[in-house]
Amino acid sequence: MIVVNKQGLKMYVETLNLDKNSDAVFFLNGVMASVNSWGYQRGVFEDAGFRLIFHDFINQLRSDKSEQVYTLHQHCVDITEIMDALNIASAHLIGTSYGGEVAMKMAIDFPDRVKTISIIDSTSETDPLMIHQVRMWQMMAQNLSGENFFLGMLPSVYGEKYIREYGETLKKRSKDFNGLPKDYFSGLCSLIDTFVNDVDFTWDLTKITKKALVVCGQDDILKPVRYSMQMAQLIPDCEFVILPQCGHVAIYEASDTLNSCLLGFIMKNRGND
Repeated sequence: MIVVNKQGLKMYVETLNLDKNSDAVFFLNGVMASVNSWGYQRGVFEDAGFRLIFHDFINQLRSDKSEQVYTLHQHCVDITEIMDALNIASAHLIGTSYGGEVAMKMAIDFPDRVKTISIIDSTSETDPLMIHQVRMWQMMAQNLSGENFFLGMLPSVYGEKYIREYGETLKKRSKDFNGLPKDYFSGLCSLIDTFVNDVDFTWDLTKITKKALVVCGQDDILKPVRYSMQMAQLIPDCEFVILPQCGHVAIYEASDTLNSCLLGFIMKNRGND
């Protein structure tokens, strides 16, 4: 379905189990991803009977592209508008990387719309190396083929164990990037600008009043464990999990263990407001 925000921009939204009366769970994408990135999580949460909502952020693949750089707060406003369109008062939020940063911002700016937050491989602040890596992604997105872009960013995203075991699968996935529309890459560059300019809210984490789960891959190079550890220490009611031999893309690299963590956390916090 399509939800049009107050700026007139179209957001692509998918839902599952929406006819049920159970808690709603929003899945918030990583910066390069789309709704299909949650394939390893969909079935688990669908079978558990939750209402599931997936959407592409403005500037992601299936949603409109903004002429101006978005803010994390604007993404949060968009989520509240999707909630309103679906008659959802509040929801559990699961976000990976960029989506985790949006989820934290939602818990800070719109606490009444949030039940819990689950943050995967995210950060509440940046450092020079992190910014350098994502700026390199921008350069590659502007100058390389889709396939070469994927192969270029791969070492900073996937863990060594996953690359060793699934190298051929990743090579095949890289070719899929050749078929992406050009505005996918311009939208990605805009989202990276949002990340660089707007992810700086570490001390606001103490304002979060909702239960939280922070999960990080032990071998995450892009957003190292120390940032997740810091977030878990500052969010007042927070659980913390480190996934061994896992890089930045835990939703793929350690999906079974991650799903157990996510589902267990949300199951025991059903109905929380």
